[in-house]
Amino acid sequence: MDGVGGRPGWSWIFILEGLLTVLCAIASFFILSDFPDTAKFLTDTERVWVVRRLQADMKFSAGGEPFKMKYVWQAFSDLNTWLAMGIYMGFDGPLFAFSLFTPTIINQLGYQATVANLLSVPVYAWACIMTVVVGFWGDRAKCRAWINLGLFGSGLVGYIILICSKTPSLSYFAVYLAASSIYPTIHMYLYHSQLSCMGVE
Repeated sequence: MDGVGGRPGWSWIFILEGLLTVLCAIASFFILSDFPDTAKFLTDTERVWVVRRLQADMKFSAGGEPFKMKYVWQAFSDLNTWLAMGIYMGFDGPLFAFSLFTPTIINQLGYQATVANLLSVPVYAWACIMTVVVGFWGDRAKCRAWINLGLFGSGLVGYIILICSKTPSLSYFAVYLAASSIYPTIHMYLYHSQLSCMGVE
């Protein structure tokens, strides 16, 4: 599409990706439900079950408590808060570095800038699939911390291959390996930390 509409090929990549995002946002307005009792894809029995489960969960949550400033100071004085922040920063560093430099990494494998941008799209699609798969696995296995440790190992292998490899195909495989390790760890950790943080007075 290079030259179509007087635009370079790389700009069409951003236009088409952005258009897909806008279309998904419009579709989500009609697809997503406000609450389980209005979800059209659930049966009546499933709606009742989901609503009752939410009500049971709320009995043990701190959602109805009034805000008190002492809770803020308790959080800041708790070592676990700082530890959680440090762990999250450890996840975020590789995530944003990967997001920013994936086209550059692929470009260094010998591909033109436009082709490098296009070759980064399947990497993110794969990362999305792996995030969903690992999320379901974590729910079933109930051992998110151990899964995250395993993902650290595979991510480390991916980065080591990227550093050492001189073969474009092997380096491109390493990009997939790193992506399938980095992206799932974020949501796994956020879910785990939310379960650990909520409390009642």
